[in-house]
Amino acid sequence: MIKIGVVNVTSGPAQNLGKGVRKGIEAYFKVNGNQIHGRKISLILKDDGYEPKLTRKHTSALKDEEKVFALFSYVGTPTSKQAVPIARNANIPFVSPFTGAEFLRNSKANPHVVNLRASYYDETKALVDLFVDQNKKKIAVFNNLTATELLEKKG
Repeated sequence: MIKIGVVNVTSGPAQNLGKGVRKGIEAYFKVNGNQIHGRKISLILKDDGYEPKLTRKHTSALKDEEKVFALFSYVGTPTSKQAVPIARNANIPFVSPFTGAEFLRNSKANPHVVNLRASYYDETKALVDLFVDQNKKKIAVFNNLTATELLEKKG
């Protein structure tokens, strides 16, 4: 049995994002017969309500109590920031987080981080290149950082 731990948001204001990711995860494993190379997969799903403290608590429980093989499809930058050190210290793969945060691309974060999504920098560059190629003269940029992230950047 291969245990895979998933901690993401399925309650609170951001619940639809987490629920969508969970549906994708469940569909993927169901299509593949809930197995990898003939070994049964057990998904252990926990809700963090997009609260980093809950992410840390649930991730520690997945590591210590459930003895998961991998952590999979966490949703968000602040929540992933709590999970990555736990994964790094336990040598557990942290696979396909739903965030483009740069810290996940830094080899110091965890050599076992496997990103599926492009970085925010790569996404922005692709958009700007497209606008330039299309000869657009005006673009708008919206900052989606939390207050905590803004303070960290200024610090």
